[in-house]
Amino acid sequence: MFNSTVTEDDGFLCPADGAIMITASHLPYNRNGFKFFTNAGGLGKADIKNILEHAADIYNKRWDRDGVVG
Repeated sequence: MFNSTVTEDDGFLCPADGAIMITASHLPYNRNGFKFFTNAGGLGKADIKNILEHAADIYNKRWDRDGVVG
């Protein structure tokens, strides 16, 4: 497991606007996945839906039906 933290050392300060946690466990595969966070906390369903729709739009604009870069 890897944890990344923000330090208070001015010489090593690396604040983050967001994070993604990849989860996996002994639970069934459909209970594993990604958890999205901003610096204010976890994202809700509407936020995640917006991110996924935006990613799908980018993907669809980049690839045509034959899988060729557009």
